[in-house]
Amino acid sequence: MGRKLPPFAALRAFEAAARRGSLQEAGAELSVSPSAVSHQVKALEVFLGIKLFTREANGLTLTDSGRLYLESVGSALDRLEAGTLQVQAARESQGLRVHILHSLAQLWLIPQLDAFLAGHPEVAISFVSQPEEPDFSGSNLDMAIVYAEAPPKEHVAEKLMEEVVAPVCSPAYLGEQGPLARPRDLLGHRLIGCDFVPDEWRRWLAASGLGDAPARTPLRFDSRTQALHAAAEGLGV
Repeated sequence: MGRKLPPFAALRAFEAAARRGSLQEAGAELSVSPSAVSHQVKALEVFLGIKLFTREANGLTLTDSGRLYLESVGSALDRLEAGTLQVQAARESQGLRVHILHSLAQLWLIPQLDAFLAGHPEVAISFVSQPEEPDFSGSNLDMAIVYAEAPPKEHVAEKLMEEVVAPVCSPAYLGEQGPLARPRDLLGHRLIGCDFVPDEWRRWLAASGLGDAPARTPLRFDSRTQALHAAAEGLGV
């Protein structure tokens, strides 16, 4: 007897829509229209004879049956993806696959990578930055360079450096808005924030003896590279 399975495209559409909570975002991920995702989900609901979502003004909400089905579908797709990656990795030539945040690669690693390549021309290296959190379970990653307050217990880890945190701004901004000689001088200036460490200004001000100062960041970015570029353009500190 053959397997009683729904179309694979319908399963992918359901899983993406459930994970994203939006037909539009699921369509963008799968490179299809939101309408196509909706049709696939409806076809799956007909196949199963149950309702998987309730559609609301602000997005999609899984029904109880939908949440139960997502656990099975998500787990099956995770295993399928892991198996695919393992087969692909076995086919590739030997090399080093490293996970690193985009901003850390751009600001720290790439400028000094030439010296390593010159000394080790036999090593093929591939750098990846997606997904943002490295996952060694079933992936083809060999290592990851990450920020950590303590060594992870489940992996072999080596400390590369201490991070030094300090406010920076452009010379032009300093010339126009300065001087900025003491931490208190920053109060009232436009502080640029980075969502990677959303409370870093609060922590820095507290460590500088200004724990009662408001750490308002009217300009925020989700990338350290963009935040530093904004500072270099004179948009703030």
